[in-house]
Amino acid sequence: FIDKWLDNRINDKSLLLIIAAQVAPEMRQGSAEAMVALLLGNRLTQDTIPPLAWLHRPERTEPQSLDEGIAQAANWVPLEVGQVKHLWLSGLTLEETSAVIPVMAKPLLSGVPSPAGRHNIDLIIGGAGYVSPWLAAAVAALAAQQTGSAQLAITADRDIGALWIQAITPA
Repeated sequence: FIDKWLDNRINDKSLLLIIAAQVAPEMRQGSAEAMVALLLGNRLTQDTIPPLAWLHRPERTEPQSLDEGIAQAANWVPLEVGQVKHLWLSGLTLEETSAVIPVMAKPLLSGVPSPAGRHNIDLIIGGAGYVSPWLAAAVAALAAQQTGSAQLAITADRDIGALWIQAITPA
């Protein structure tokens, strides 16, 4: 639905409200209740409500192609080498999280201090299930607004076994 909205409503003065919630998850260590709301617009709606940050088109990639997915997500903006200052991870398995560490050596992510610039939301608040991608986007948007720097969010889609990478820049 989001992809169709991005592709087909780009010339509309429309806003899209996304509300994601995980309430009373299965009681297990590391799980969390979470709720997030994002109001998305496009370049035609920025006068309706001033944006906090720009959320750019997310890029779907396979875990083994993480560096290619990051390069494409950066290309949507476009981002320059060293411009990304924080990396937000959410919903990733231990193996997927471990795969991020060598990718941080790529020039594009040279501005992310390791480990201080790498934030695993699941370790901070707990696993938020299907809320994870939206929570990462919201947290990265707030960080972009507060720091004035580009952010990158990497989240997992457990249903299809893919990763989503999204660049977020200050408005």
